[in-house]
Amino acid sequence: MDLQTLQTIYYSMAIVFMTLVFLGILTIIISVLYILAKVSKLQRQVQSVITDFKEHPREKAAEVALNVGAGIAQAGAKKVKEIINSQEM
Repeated sequence: MDLQTLQTIYYSMAIVFMTLVFLGILTIIISVLYILAKVSKLQRQVQSVITDFKEHPREKAAEVALNVGAGIAQAGAKKVKEIINSQEM
């Protein structure tokens, strides 16, 4: 191989490598922007819940209490089923 062919191969490899690096950087930038958008959306949702809770504390407190009560009832029912199933075996 002569020097011209080696230079051509070297430059071709450099172009391919630079293209791959560019695509990698572009992918990282898009990923970061996507994550920032998700975090921003989550922040807005939390902010709206907090604002809603501040504006209507009585209604929200009752709703939270009902949700907690429902969760406790579900956990209790699951535990009772486990006890019944363990006694049957």
